[in-house]
Amino acid sequence: MSLLSKKPEDRPPTAGGLATQIDDLERSGTVFAVPVMAPPPRPKKSKKMSLFAVAAGVGLAVLAASFMGPAQRDVPVGYVDAPVSDEVHHAFFTAVGQNRYGEGIALLEKAVADEPHYDTAYNIVAAYDAWGEHCPEVMGAAERFMKLCMNCPRASTAAPRLGRIYERCSVSVMIGSVPSGAKLWIDGVERGTTPSVMNLAAGKHVAEIQYKGRSRKRTFETTPGRPAQLILELE
Repeated sequence: MSLLSKKPEDRPPTAGGLATQIDDLERSGTVFAVPVMAPPPRPKKSKKMSLFAVAAGVGLAVLAASFMGPAQRDVPVGYVDAPVSDEVHHAFFTAVGQNRYGEGIALLEKAVADEPHYDTAYNIVAAYDAWGEHCPEVMGAAERFMKLCMNCPRASTAAPRLGRIYERCSVSVMIGSVPSGAKLWIDGVERGTTPSVMNLAAGKHVAEIQYKGRSRKRTFETTPGRPAQLILELE
């Protein structure tokens, strides 16, 4: 059956007719509902995904911190940030800042004995150097630093200071004996045979010689800038 053969009320409304019907309904005050499409609901994030995001954030933070390295601590000019605890670090620099060098050095002496490190040893040298005098102590500290710093990164920084210390505290000493050729010890350390020329720290020292069963020991003192000579005669 064609659309023309249908009754008017059975035919589908045309676009114009539908508009006329809507106008008639509006004039009559009839209320009609127009369906509204609601937005699709957002997918809920799973707990696993949230935990993964938190873990990833923490991991990135840790990785960034490892590249940044530890926070730098305040260090006065002439010293370095040695690998000691924050407590020892603060106490040492507080002590030397108040000219209590002996107290500060004692703190680092304990630290370097527990964990030998060239930077800790260097700060001891620097403290003695700033303290002044104390040539035997600073020379001993410098010798320990050099043993710990075999081609270490601190060598170039320390070189000028060590040079000034040796110039200030080192004394050229010639030690001989009668007869010559005796074994020689200085402060308990064997130094070859007599006669011998060496640089010693300014201050008190003990020389000992031995020759064919005979020995002689003598205490002597050196002064910065004044070469010395010591002759020991065997009895």
